[in-house]
Amino acid sequence: MDGGRINVYSAPVVHDREVVGVLFATYETDRFRQNLEVSVFEGQGYSYVVKQNGDTVVLSSNEGSFAGMENLFTAMKEADPANAASIASLQKAWRGGIPAMWSLSTGNPNTCITPLSTSTIGT
Repeated sequence: MDGGRINVYSAPVVHDREVVGVLFATYETDRFRQNLEVSVFEGQGYSYVVKQNGDTVVLSSNEGSFAGMENLFTAMKEADPANAASIASLQKAWRGGIPAMWSLSTGNPNTCITPLSTSTIGT
């Protein structure tokens, strides 16, 4: 390991309705990001993986994205305080576990989220 960030995936091993072990794997975050770097919307589309509180897990390297952001909500607010309504709407939808779509006040094309079922330890 070179000291870079990793993602850890785990799942219980169940036998006769009893957890008898755990299966886990790690994957370098940079390699995960590369898998998300697909050319969509004429090269203008990009993806992030973020926690419910907005903290980033995987960022996009697309030049139109919020490069280097640490928190999606903070980046949206810093881009334009008028994004506050979109942030509140997004957070409400996220808490409800439902997909959402919004537009930034900067006129960027629509953005959508899809909450994933995950659990985290130590965050």
